[in-house]
Amino acid sequence: MAELIRDGILVPLSLNDTRSEQTAVIQEPVLHAFDAERGIYEDATYWDPSWTLARGAVMTSNVADILKSVDAIGTGALLSPDSFKLQLAPTTAKLKPWSEQRFYGLGIFVIDGWLVQNPSFAGYAATMAYLPAQKLAIVVSATEGTKAPDEGNLSTVVLKDIARYLAPDHPMK
Repeated sequence: MAELIRDGILVPLSLNDTRSEQTAVIQEPVLHAFDAERGIYEDATYWDPSWTLARGAVMTSNVADILKSVDAIGTGALLSPDSFKLQLAPTTAKLKPWSEQRFYGLGIFVIDGWLVQNPSFAGYAATMAYLPAQKLAIVVSATEGTKAPDEGNLSTVVLKDIARYLAPDHPMK
């Protein structure tokens, strides 16, 4: 898996600060993550996520590389035109709670014309979005505060505010 990711994604996109580690190692500098998942608020920076994905699929990165990847995802740069069309097909739009404006494609949410991914793990939260109509990419990374509500990925809330400011004609609801 790590080899496929390296050869098919990291090298073609020149993602030089994105890595696949086999341990909880994170390259410096590190945004520390904090989480209350175990009943106490604690530093969760080096919790090992390797049990969550296939070997080689646990990735660490920085905002610059994530911006490069969100642009590639948003334009279909690493896919054939047919595969990109299939990735964004509204196949799930007919299923609840989805609609034609908000649905899940293949590995990506389509929300009001924005292409969105919002991974989170152990206090880390990130959201990246691409608006094809304006060729606009946004990335937000955050961690949990002591008084953070337990309402999912809070970086998405921040990203929606930034998107509303940068693209007022294309709000993400």
